[in-house]
Formats: sequence, C-alpha cells, structure tokens
Amino acid sequence: MKWLNCYVRTMNTASLKSSNKEGTFQLEDSLPPLPVPPLEKTLQKYLESTKPFLTKDEFDNTRRIVTEFGEGIGKELHKKLLERARTHKNWVEQWWEDYAYLHTRSPLAVQCNMGGMPPCHDNIWPPLEGTQCERAAILAWYTLDYFQKMRREQLPVDRNRAGQAFSMNQLRGLFNCTRIPGETRDQLLRYFKLESEGLCSNHVVVFSNGHIFLMRPIDDKDRLLPAQEIYRQLCHIKKLSTTRGQGIGVLTADDRPSFAKAYQHLRALDPVNASHLDTIEQSVFIISLDDGTPKTHSEYMEQSLKGDVYSRWAEKSYGLLCFKTGIVTCNGDHAPIDGMTIVNLNKIIHDQLIQTAGRWPTSEFMGFTNYQAPKELFFTVDEKILKAMEKAYSTYTANAANLVVLSSRCGAFGKQWCKKFKLHPDSVFQLALQLAYYMLHHKPAATYETATTRQFYHGRTETLRSCTSEAVQWCQAMLDPSRSVSERKALFLTAIKKHDENMTMACYGEGCDRHLFGLQIIAMEEGLPVPALYTDPAYTKSGGGGNFILSTSCAGYSGSLGEVAPMCDDGYAVFYTIADNNFLPCMLSFKSSKETDVKRFFVAVNASLVDIQNLVMTGDPKL
Repeated sequence: MKWLNCYVRTMNTASLKSSNKEGTFQLEDSLPPLPVPPLEKTLQKYLESTKPFLTKDEFDNTRRIVTEFGEGIGKELHKKLLERARTHKNWVEQWWEDYAYLHTRSPLAVQCNMGGMPPCHDNIWPPLEGTQCERAAILAWYTLDYFQKMRREQLPVDRNRAGQAFSMNQLRGLFNCTRIPGETRDQLLRYFKLESEGLCSNHVVVFSNGHIFLMRPIDDKDRLLPAQEIYRQLCHIKKLSTTRGQGIGVLTADDRPSFAKAYQHLRALDPVNASHLDTIEQSVFIISLDDGTPKTHSEYMEQSLKGDVYSRWAEKSYGLLCFKTGIVTCNGDHAPIDGMTIVNLNKIIHDQLIQTAGRWPTSEFMGFTNYQAPKELFFTVDEKILKAMEKAYSTYTANAANLVVLSSRCGAFGKQWCKKFKLHPDSVFQLALQLAYYMLHHKPAATYETATTRQFYHGRTETLRSCTSEAVQWCQAMLDPSRSVSERKALFLTAIKKHDENMTMACYGEGCDRHLFGLQIIAMEEGLPVPALYTDPAYTKSGGGGNFILSTSCAGYSGSLGEVAPMCDDGYAVFYTIADNNFLPCMLSFKSSKETDVKRFFVAVNASLVDIQNLVMTGDPKL
C-alpha cells in the first residue's frame, strides 16, 4: 500500500490549537513543479487503458494512430509543452481552470456544482426541527474562525502520512471567491487576502425564503462575534423572511450564456444592483436557510444539489445550506477548488464539534460591541429580469427532476477488514464498482477516479483510469461459473495490484489524461487540425474528452461525503467515504437515461462487496 502516502491527504492534520511555526502558505514556492511525463510513457498508458473497450481490430487501429501521433505531431506538441513547463511551474493549472470549468456552458446548479455533507449528522446532530438557526450559527462560527486563521496563516500545512507537504493553494479559492458568467467563458474573481497582503471583506450573505441579507459576524476591530450573537441574527433574518422574497438567486441556475445576459442587465439596471452583486460576490461565504426537511442520507445529498433555488447563489465557491430539520450541508462552484478542500474543512470543524458535544463554542470575545443588524438587499428588477427568472426556474426544475441521488451505507466491512488482509479499501471499492457495472450492463465502464497531485506546486488532480484489463478479466471470471475460486482470487489480487500501481503513478503526475489534455490544448491554441488520436472512437470509448461512464472519487476516512452530477447522460457518479466497518457512497444518475438505474446499481455494488469478502475469506486467508 505504498500509494497511501500520496493518496490520503490530511488524516493526521494537527489541531488548530497546536503550535504552528510554519505559515499556511509558506512552503508553496518550495514545492516541486508539476512534471511533464515522457511522451512515450503517456502514450503507452493511454493505449493500455483503451484495451478493455476495443475489439482486436479496433485496438490495432488505435495502436497505429497512437504510434503515428508519437512519431509525428505529438512529438512537436510535446516539445511545446516542455517549453511551457519551463516558464509555468504548474503547466496545466490555468488550462484546467479554463477548459474544464470556465468554458462550460451548462448550468452550474445541479449539473456542475459540488454538494456535500459533513460527518456530524451521524454522531452529533441527528435531524431535529427547531435547531436550524442554532446549528447554522455554530457551523458559521467555526467556518469564520477557520477563515480568520487562514488569513493569519495559522492553519497547519496539509501533509501525507510520510510527512510530505501538500499544496495549500486551493484554500485561496474557498472564501471570498465567486464566478462571473460570460457568454462564451466565465471568469473567477478571488477577493481573499492574507492579513499580510491587505484588507479583505469579512461579511457573510444570508439567503432565506428568497430574501438576501448582509450579515457582519466580524466587527470593525476584526473580532469574531460569539456564535450566540450569530444565532440571534439568523433568527432575526428568519422572522423577516416569512413571506416570499424576490428570489434573485434563481438567475444563477440558468445556462451560462442566458445568465450572462441577465447578469449584465441586472448590474446595469441600477447602481444599487451593482453594489448588491459586489456584496454577494465579495462575501466570505453564503448561508442558505432552507425550509426543506431532509431526514436520510439520500435526502441530505439530494438537497445539497437541489433545494430552494430562490435561496441559492450557484456562483459562490462555498455555501452552507441549513435545513429546517437542523441538517447542514454545503454547495459550491467546482472551478476554484476540489472537494477535498471542503472535506478537510469539515474534518477540522467536526473534531471541534466533538469536543463541545455540538454545543456552543467558547468565544474569546464576549464583550460589548456595536453589533450591526442584518441588512436586506433589495434589487431593482424589470420585465426582462422577471422573464429571465422564469426561464431560469424552468431550467432548474427540469434539471433537478432529472437527477437521481441515492446515499446509504453498504458492505459488511470497511477499513479494518481491508487492513487485516493488507488490501487498500479504496482499491477494493473500485473493484466492487467494476464488478457491479459489469453485472448490470455486461460490459466494462470507462472510469475516472480522482488522484491528488497536491505534492506539486499548485497541484490539483490527475485522472486514474481504474477500469483496467486486469479488472475486466477478474469481473469476467467472477461471472463465469466454470472459473475456480483460486483463479478468481489470483485475478482479484492482480487487479488490486494494478490499481495500487496506477494510483501511485497518477499521484506522482504520471497519469495520461492531463498530459494528453495539455497536448490537445496546444494544438487548439496553435490553430492546428485536431490530431487523429482525439477523433479516434477509442478516445471517447475509454473516457477521454469527459466521457467517463463512471466518475468517482474517494473522500478518505473522515466521514465527509461529496457529490457532483455524472459526466455522461448514461453514466453514474459515485463518491464515497470509507468507515471502519462499511462504506458510505453517494450515487447519482439521470432519470432520462434508459441504461442507468442508480437503485439497481447500489444493490449490485452491495452484492459485489459481499462477493469480494467471500472470495477473500475462502481458502487460505493469507493473501
């Protein structure tokens, strides 16, 4: 399990109260640059990854295309990429932000935004009506405390279990960050600053029943108000929003070109509108007080991506969603940050909640101050904006109705059982996904699993293509009654080993997808014809160009869970956290698909985990 060191992000994060001699961002410039893999290795990895999806003749044709690419245009593109890497310490960073996110024209709400759930509802805060504002205030206080420590560089640097420092750069996109719609391309505005860099907005914007309020939980002396005072202000906001508000937030749920036009018109309509938009965009984060009543894991996760669209602002990188049942989830734009940034925040807050049993945190500042009452933000609207709101709501309701979300614990084993048999639980769960899909659909599924490259300067992710030939051979053996237990077990161990090796390589920047992505962008920016490698059907069949049938990500062992909609119309999205004695996945699919069924897939994954456990336990337990 060597790749544990590069995969597990912050399982040993120090307490925020501990002494921290190194600044949060102090080590960033000393991190190594993101490497550019040798072209030959990338092409070999890519070719190998296509094999499960091609006939022999198709594979021979793809091999010819890959060879010609490597000896021809690919070699020239690779030289240009190496030139870029000499002047860009992370050569993929801006391209990835631009082309993976900001050029996307689909609506952010439901289709692109991340949702998530902290672990506190399993062991501290079960659903309980009457706790909405109290829990929202407590979590807002801890989040603002985290924000202030980040501004002062008092957060510990994330490290893997080998002690290797990780990039903290994504934190700069967690707070005071917003997306601005454009007709052809969006932009990100990052307003966050360290104390050493200057002043930074410290207000929060609260949405409730379509109303929008400015709340100032940090006073003019940069002192965080007690959580009890934040609670009082949230209760006041609830009283002021018993009737339906303007619901301007619904505009952010439309497709990007439509929202871009509405946004520009709204901003130009009245200088007050422009000021209110600035207030929302520069806020530390947003809080949505939602009257929804989720009571199960599936409902928590569903409401994280759906819910009251009139009380959302899809552009913000981070928002707390606080429901009538006292359940608190989160939602945010994926462009500036990856899910583990929020998972790490949730873990630190959860550790503090355990210490206080979910009650009020102790505030260092309990003295008198000039509390500023929440201020409602009223927008000037006209017929054009009202029609845009109607269109956005129609877009949202169609997308929300089409997304199916299921989340529940599965498996009769987890981390501890896997540890006993020297198996990495992530590899085990990935193989369970492969077997489940093969059982239901009788074919392999091109699979994306997130691998971290945060050990490099400004590192984000690489793609691990986890549907390997080894995994497919094992799946076929499991469904073939003529194959013996010993054969199945040997193939299982081979597939596990392959997954472990691929994860290690991906974490060290040696996957194939980011490299091929970079070469494709260079060709495009140079005005060259699209190379045959990218138009070859094998590229799409194996997942290239955002065509992964299974899009998956592991959130580690902290209990936090995330989610994003599937990449493909006929695909599944699977996000999961690993507990000591089970797995907690969140699975998503589209109702419009005639191929996928998330309920059947969940049952199949559960059955696959049982099959794996029985296989491992049969015969010699020493693997």
